[in-house]
Amino acid sequence: MAPEERPRSRFEPPPWEAEAFERFRQERERDQAARELEDALTRVKQPPAPQEEEAAPEDKAADPVSDERVEAMLAELRTQEHTPPGASKPLVNAAIAILGSIGAFVVIEAFVLFSRTRGADQSAVLLAAMASLIMLAIGAGCIAGAVVLYRKHHQ
Repeated sequence: MAPEERPRSRFEPPPWEAEAFERFRQERERDQAARELEDALTRVKQPPAPQEEEAAPEDKAADPVSDERVEAMLAELRTQEHTPPGASKPLVNAAIAILGSIGAFVVIEAFVLFSRTRGADQSAVLLAAMASLIMLAIGAGCIAGAVVLYRKHHQ
Protein backbone atom coordinates (compact mmCIF):
# COMPACT_ATOMS: atom_id res chain seq x y z
CA MET A 1 0.00 0.00 0.00
CA ALA A 2 1.47 3.34 -1.01
CA PRO A 3 1.91 6.03 1.66
CA GLU A 4 -0.68 8.29 0.03
CA GLU A 5 -3.22 5.43 -0.05
CA ARG A 6 -2.99 4.68 3.69
CA PRO A 7 -5.99 5.96 5.63
CA ARG A 8 -5.06 8.68 8.05
CA SER A 9 -6.14 8.04 11.58
CA ARG A 10 -7.39 10.81 13.79
CA PHE A 11 -5.04 11.97 16.49
CA GLU A 12 -5.81 10.28 19.76
CA PRO A 13 -4.15 11.71 22.87
CA PRO A 14 -2.42 9.38 25.29
CA PRO A 15 -4.68 8.14 28.09
CA TRP A 16 -3.01 10.30 30.74
CA GLU A 17 -3.70 13.43 28.64
CA ALA A 18 -7.23 12.54 27.47
CA GLU A 19 -8.92 14.64 30.17
CA ALA A 20 -6.87 17.73 29.31
CA PHE A 21 -7.62 17.34 25.59
CA GLU A 22 -11.33 16.90 26.34
CA ARG A 23 -11.32 20.00 28.55
CA PHE A 24 -9.56 21.98 25.78
CA ARG A 25 -12.10 20.78 23.18
CA GLN A 26 -15.02 21.79 25.41
CA GLU A 27 -13.50 25.24 26.03
CA ARG A 28 -12.97 25.71 22.29
CA GLU A 29 -16.58 24.70 21.56
CA ARG A 30 -17.82 27.03 24.31
CA ASP A 31 -15.80 29.92 22.88
CA GLN A 32 -17.08 29.19 19.37
CA ALA A 33 -20.68 29.11 20.61
CA ALA A 34 -20.15 32.39 22.47
CA ARG A 35 -18.72 34.01 19.32
CA GLU A 36 -21.66 32.77 17.25
CA LEU A 37 -24.09 34.11 19.86
CA GLU A 38 -22.36 37.49 19.88
CA ASP A 39 -22.50 37.63 16.08
CA ALA A 40 -26.18 36.76 16.10
CA LEU A 41 -26.88 39.38 18.77
CA THR A 42 -25.06 42.10 16.84
CA ARG A 43 -27.02 41.19 13.70
CA VAL A 44 -30.28 41.34 15.65
CA LYS A 45 -29.43 44.60 17.41
CA GLN A 46 -28.28 46.44 14.28
CA PRO A 47 -31.05 47.70 12.01
CA PRO A 48 -30.83 46.53 8.40
CA ALA A 49 -28.87 48.88 6.18
CA PRO A 50 -31.12 50.77 3.76
CA GLN A 51 -30.57 49.76 0.15
CA GLU A 52 -29.97 52.38 -2.50
CA GLU A 53 -32.96 51.28 -4.59
CA GLU A 54 -35.40 51.22 -1.68
CA ALA A 55 -35.62 53.87 0.93
CA ALA A 56 -36.55 52.29 4.25
CA PRO A 57 -39.61 53.89 5.80
CA GLU A 58 -39.14 55.29 9.26
CA ASP A 59 -41.43 52.74 10.98
CA LYS A 60 -39.69 49.68 9.41
CA ALA A 61 -36.13 50.82 10.36
CA ALA A 62 -36.79 50.32 14.10
CA ASP A 63 -34.93 47.65 16.05
CA PRO A 64 -36.71 44.32 15.32
CA VAL A 65 -36.00 42.88 18.80
CA SER A 66 -36.03 44.99 21.93
CA ASP A 67 -33.15 44.93 24.39
CA GLU A 68 -35.41 43.48 27.07
CA ARG A 69 -36.29 40.56 24.80
CA VAL A 70 -32.59 39.93 24.04
CA GLU A 71 -31.79 39.90 27.76
CA ALA A 72 -34.68 37.50 28.38
CA MET A 73 -33.41 35.17 25.66
CA LEU A 74 -29.88 35.27 27.11
CA ALA A 75 -31.21 34.50 30.59
CA GLU A 76 -33.15 31.54 29.18
CA LEU A 77 -30.02 30.27 27.42
CA ARG A 78 -28.03 30.52 30.66
CA THR A 79 -30.58 28.30 32.41
CA GLN A 80 -30.23 25.69 29.66
CA GLU A 81 -26.44 25.51 29.85
CA HIS A 82 -25.11 22.23 31.14
CA THR A 83 -22.54 22.48 33.91
CA PRO A 84 -20.39 19.37 34.24
CA PRO A 85 -20.58 17.72 37.63
CA GLY A 86 -17.43 18.18 39.66
CA ALA A 87 -15.95 16.20 42.48
CA SER A 88 -17.18 16.96 45.95
CA LYS A 89 -15.02 19.76 47.41
CA PRO A 90 -15.00 18.38 50.98
CA LEU A 91 -13.94 14.97 49.67
CA VAL A 92 -11.13 16.50 47.62
CA ASN A 93 -9.99 18.65 50.54
CA ALA A 94 -10.00 15.62 52.84
CA ALA A 95 -7.92 13.64 50.33
CA ILE A 96 -5.46 16.54 50.06
CA ALA A 97 -5.15 16.76 53.85
CA ILE A 98 -4.69 13.01 54.26
CA LEU A 99 -2.09 12.77 51.47
CA GLY A 100 -0.18 15.77 52.77
CA SER A 101 -0.24 14.51 56.36
CA ILE A 102 0.89 11.01 55.41
CA GLY A 103 3.63 12.45 53.22
CA ALA A 104 4.93 14.76 55.95
CA PHE A 105 4.82 11.94 58.53
CA VAL A 106 6.74 9.54 56.27
CA VAL A 107 9.38 12.17 55.44
CA ILE A 108 9.91 12.96 59.13
CA GLU A 109 10.13 9.25 59.98
CA ALA A 110 12.71 8.77 57.21
CA PHE A 111 14.93 11.42 58.79
CA VAL A 112 14.43 9.91 62.25
CA LEU A 113 15.31 6.41 60.98
CA PHE A 114 18.50 7.67 59.36
CA SER A 115 19.54 9.72 62.39
CA ARG A 116 19.20 6.76 64.79
CA THR A 117 21.85 4.66 62.99
CA ARG A 118 24.86 6.86 63.70
CA GLY A 119 26.49 4.50 66.21
CA ALA A 120 25.80 1.22 64.35
CA ASP A 121 28.13 -0.76 62.11
CA GLN A 122 28.61 -0.01 58.40
CA SER A 123 26.05 -2.50 57.04
CA ALA A 124 23.32 -1.23 59.38
CA VAL A 125 24.03 2.35 58.30
CA LEU A 126 23.79 1.42 54.61
CA LEU A 127 20.56 -0.52 55.16
CA ALA A 128 19.04 2.35 57.16
CA ALA A 129 20.18 4.86 54.54
CA MET A 130 18.51 2.85 51.76
CA ALA A 131 15.31 2.40 53.77
CA SER A 132 15.16 6.08 54.67
CA LEU A 133 15.79 7.04 51.03
CA ILE A 134 12.88 4.85 49.93
CA MET A 135 10.68 6.31 52.67
CA LEU A 136 11.73 9.81 51.64
CA ALA A 137 10.68 9.09 48.04
CA ILE A 138 7.32 7.70 49.16
CA GLY A 139 6.67 10.73 51.39
CA ALA A 140 7.64 13.13 48.61
CA GLY A 141 5.28 11.26 46.27
CA CYS A 142 2.41 11.66 48.72
CA ILE A 143 3.13 15.36 49.12
CA ALA A 144 3.37 15.77 45.33
CA GLY A 145 0.02 14.00 44.96
CA ALA A 146 -1.55 16.41 47.43
CA VAL A 147 -0.12 19.37 45.52
CA VAL A 148 -1.41 18.02 42.19
CA LEU A 149 -4.90 17.50 43.65
CA TYR A 150 -4.90 20.99 45.12
CA ARG A 151 -3.81 22.58 41.83
CA LYS A 152 -6.36 20.62 39.82
CA HIS A 153 -9.40 21.35 42.00
CA HIS A 154 -8.62 24.86 43.28
CA GLN A 155 -8.07 26.89 40.14
